[in-house]
Amino acid sequence: MKLLVTNIQRFSLNDGPGIRTTVFLKGCSIRCPWCCNPEAQLPYPEIFFNKKLCLREKSINCERCLVYVSSPEDYLKLSKGENIAKYIARYKDLNGLCPTGALGIYGSELGLEELITILKKDEVYFKNTGGGVTFSGGEPLLYDLSYWLKKLKSLDYHICIETSLYAPFDNLRKSIDFVDLYIVDVKILSREKAQEILKGNIEFFFRNVAFLIKLRKNDILFRFPVVDGYTNTEENLRLLLHFIKSFDVRYLEIFSIHNLAVDKYLSLGREYKDFPIARKEDIRNLKRQIEEETFCEVNILEI
Repeated sequence: MKLLVTNIQRFSLNDGPGIRTTVFLKGCSIRCPWCCNPEAQLPYPEIFFNKKLCLREKSINCERCLVYVSSPEDYLKLSKGENIAKYIARYKDLNGLCPTGALGIYGSELGLEELITILKKDEVYFKNTGGGVTFSGGEPLLYDLSYWLKKLKSLDYHICIETSLYAPFDNLRKSIDFVDLYIVDVKILSREKAQEILKGNIEFFFRNVAFLIKLRKNDILFRFPVVDGYTNTEENLRLLLHFIKSFDVRYLEIFSIHNLAVDKYLSLGREYKDFPIARKEDIRNLKRQIEEETFCEVNILEI
């Protein structure tokens, strides 16, 4: 089996302990409005065009991408709808065609042996820092990764999975013997608001959390993105405190989201809404509140 990936990021520092190689898988089960990886949401390849990088926008006569269309913006029109597979097959040479990388395809197939070859380049860093490989996304547990995880564990790699836990139970169950650390985002905890805002059924989240807590409680790192008006509301913070107490969460990382993904959204022909960045004072106050009302230690994560 091959995986559909959007990026392989070496020397990652926030995706688990030590220096890591993070594999971003394509496809996600929810739609966080503040998502910083929009290219990983849909489970199939997508053509992108970043107008800011286009030489034609700088009055430089470049026509390398016009072998198929009359304007590079036309690629975004082609890559929407039911015929996406046909268009991707036809324009599969787009990656590398543009000299500035303004045009290309998000999503390429990765084989297990290809990944192992990449990981071997950084084994010395993994061993010296306690690092390893992290599967992120998107939602990596939309895939049955058990064969990959078993092989990588046999090579003595430390394995992390970053997940929302809005994922099939069987895929989580099959991963349980091979993953060293699950990094779990706790987002919106109201059943109605989760359905309305995230477009997800929170029962999947709670069922999977309960399963992980029961079998691997000490191997879970919970994270909470602070998003004003979404996760950072009076109701959701009350539910967060209840969650921490109910599952006896003893360590939590909190962080403010950012607006650095705007170019990605535009490159996919999608609109992007700016989100207010949480003030450092508000983040510190939230840390203080959680630690005063629970037995949970809170770390502020700088991303």
